[in-house]
Amino acid sequence: MASTSTTPATTSFRDRMLVAREEAIISAVNQLLVEKGYEGMTVDAVAALAGIAKASLYKHYPGKEDLAVAAMSELLGNCLAFVHGVDNQLSPAERLREVVRWALRLNLAGRMPTLPKSNGPLRVALLGNKNYVDRLMELSDTMGEWIEAAQAARQ
Repeated sequence: MASTSTTPATTSFRDRMLVAREEAIISAVNQLLVEKGYEGMTVDAVAALAGIAKASLYKHYPGKEDLAVAAMSELLGNCLAFVHGVDNQLSPAERLREVVRWALRLNLAGRMPTLPKSNGPLRVALLGNKNYVDRLMELSDTMGEWIEAAQAARQ
């Protein structure tokens, strides 16, 4: 397989197409999770919305749970990027408010997928995915520190 360097000039056309296809798949998953929820999302609908054959989709993600895990992991990555970009000069309470505002804006814009509170196979898949769990723990730790700092400052 060709090099997957982050420099566009050295990334092969094939690798760029692979990344573009995966982005289209995750975008479709997010849209369907927002519109229909996890139970209403189907692999067929994801493939159709992403504009690829179902067989091609399975080359990237083996099943519905894997699609949801990838989408939720990306969402956590976006959230972490936002959290890391929040101005450290703000008080802890204001940093927390900024994150809530960001999440509400996404939600109101129809870009914040939600997952069911109880789904055995999906829960197992999420908790079995190192990338998802690492991001979730980092977000939880950061937000926890801000909450404790806000409480200590009586904010």
